[in-house]
Amino acid sequence: MKSTEVLKEEHEDIKVMLNVFERICYKLEAKEGASLEHVEQALNYLEVFVGKCHFGKEEELFFPALEKVGIPKDGGPLGAMIQDHDSCRNNMKEMRTWFEKYKAGDHTVANNIVKPGHKYVITLKGHFETEANILFPIADKQLSAYKQDELVTKFEQLEISKIGVGTHETLHQLLQQLKVTYEV
Repeated sequence: MKSTEVLKEEHEDIKVMLNVFERICYKLEAKEGASLEHVEQALNYLEVFVGKCHFGKEEELFFPALEKVGIPKDGGPLGAMIQDHDSCRNNMKEMRTWFEKYKAGDHTVANNIVKPGHKYVITLKGHFETEANILFPIADKQLSAYKQDELVTKFEQLEISKIGVGTHETLHQLLQQLKVTYEV
């Protein structure tokens, strides 16, 4: 399996969570009483799996490998991808801040969760399109089979160091439960 295939598989799971999270945001907007547990579970998934694990694989391993084969970071596609990651992290920080107030009982701040939530979803979906259509084809041409294998091995090691043994599986089970609950 290539490193790009690992990242694409993760994208597919993350897209499901983004769709779940959009449904949660619509419930918050409509004041339909979105489940606090589901909001927190979705935020945790996005923080842990996306922010630590997936972004970690890209920023610490995949992007540097592409830089080494001549893909520019500054002013190039890698720089744009890192900007997207930063934007998502900023949106997550804002969502988490407002969610803590919401969880404490101030439901007037629901839209303050939703606005950065929509930005997060839009940014990440666009980010995945750019990677799928531009960055991954370049990587598949430029990275040797040996480098692809090495990256996959390092991805597995990074995942364990960033989120711990078994966390990916636990988050995947959560994703499947929320997928059913929100019919996505």
